[in-house]
Amino acid sequence: MCTEQADATRILSAHDYARRMETYAREGIARASCIGNRGPVRFDERGKVHPDIVDDYWKHGFPEIPAHLEDLRSGDHPDSFNGPPAGTPMERAAAPAFRHYADRWLARESGRWAAGTLRVNRGKLRNQILPAIGDVPVNELRPADLADIVNAAKSRSVRNQLVGALRGPLEIACAEDVIAESLYGAKLRALLDKRDYAVAHRAAMAFADAPGFLQGLGDSRPELALKLVMLTGCRIHAVSGGSAGEVSGDIWEVPEARQPKGKHTPRTPLSGAALACLGGFGVSPDDIRRAVNGAGVTVHGFRSTFRDWCAAEGVSRDLAELCLGHKAAGAVESAYWRSDMLGERREVMRRWADYLTGTAPGSA
Repeated sequence: MCTEQADATRILSAHDYARRMETYAREGIARASCIGNRGPVRFDERGKVHPDIVDDYWKHGFPEIPAHLEDLRSGDHPDSFNGPPAGTPMERAAAPAFRHYADRWLARESGRWAAGTLRVNRGKLRNQILPAIGDVPVNELRPADLADIVNAAKSRSVRNQLVGALRGPLEIACAEDVIAESLYGAKLRALLDKRDYAVAHRAAMAFADAPGFLQGLGDSRPELALKLVMLTGCRIHAVSGGSAGEVSGDIWEVPEARQPKGKHTPRTPLSGAALACLGGFGVSPDDIRRAVNGAGVTVHGFRSTFRDWCAAEGVSRDLAELCLGHKAAGAVESAYWRSDMLGERREVMRRWADYLTGTAPGSA
């Protein structure tokens, strides 16, 4: 015991130290070669470090790549952890092309869009977007690539259509982490968020003419759908995508997915006249528009008709806006105003239905 302690504490000569370190290094290399965490850098089909290497890291620490270690540390070697060099086949195969996500976006949304919306988005992709970037891996797109497409638009409406057709596919890729948030990032979001919105005044019917128009409609499903739009003040896509299963009692729970962002009142009260029109759920937007039958107005314009009636009847601005599914206040006020005024809205919609159907007191 004393001999071992003395041997462990004695001062080594330089020669002994070098010999022992050589033995230590040789034994360490032999043990390391058996671990299995050696080899070239490999990437999966999405361009990320291969899962086998990640697993080895959690078992053994950093993997060892035997060749050109100094280059790897500096990031100059093709197998560097910084990823494949730009333009190499490995990088081009790292992510699917933009075309892949465009096809998925169209397939996902086609069931929700009107035929005209689908036609516009397909046309923008086919004629202006895919020829320019369709075959580019989505993680190689630069903000300048998209800016070239958007800035070529000759009108505000075309620019908005192009921005929408670019945003949809890229948001799928971002949600699936195929492109990182940092790549989708500030510059790309700034570009895509530069949508110009002009206030569109839709052709609308004077509210004094609305009762005669509604009472002249028949009981076909498109006409029932149009009545439901008029009686509820809802947007056309809320009705075309609706179902009786969303109605409980006299409350229609309109899913947020079928309402524009920031313009959503989940609970819509239904009058007795509206409840009689639920057979209009599921009718296509184009068929609902055709039910207007040359009246010189748009389906969306009936929301303006309702709003004019509210003003004439003394319904408060905030209440009228809530009935239309609009935000009734700014961001600060909305933080304090939590009520959707369901009871008040129920009464307004009952009065509106009575006016349209001719059952209001004093109706001719």
